[in-house]
Amino acid sequence: MVKGKVILSGYQSDLYDDYLNGWDKKYISANSEAGQRRTEVLWMNFKAPIQLDLFK
Repeated sequence: MVKGKVILSGYQSDLYDDYLNGWDKKYISANSEAGQRRTEVLWMNFKAPIQLDLFK
């Protein structure tokens, strides 16, 4: 069990969805290294505000 807030960033994954069942998910449009548009996923073990501020 994890203590504290966790944000995991990656791409859509059934493995993560199964393991992190119940975590909040946010989808973010981003560019890959090759300049392709990709959708990144943030899995969070807490309810995120409407806008994340990672540098508070």
